[in-house]
Amino acid sequence: LIKCAANLSACYFNDGAMAYFRVMDTMGVPLHSNGLKILHRINEDRIREAEMATTEESKKKRVAKRVSRKKKMELQKKHEETTYKAGAVGGDKGDDDGEE
Repeated sequence: LIKCAANLSACYFNDGAMAYFRVMDTMGVPLHSNGLKILHRINEDRIREAEMATTEESKKKRVAKRVSRKKKMELQKKHEETTYKAGAVGGDKGDDDGEE
């Protein structure tokens, strides 16, 4: 079963959703027009997403998102370093009995 799944995955990677049709056809399982339409739509969506991922604008957005996440993580790390140092919270080094 695992071998079959791996082979189907390889077929899908190489040939798209229509690979499922060829496998089912080879096995003698009929696939009607609605099934073919669905496989074509899956292929079109997959190709469209792949093309979008390779556009220059998409690349710029991914880079900007990565830079933004990195800056956010650096700020968070800097804040945590300040927060966890001795005496960093409260600023009052006297007794903390609630009275001033």
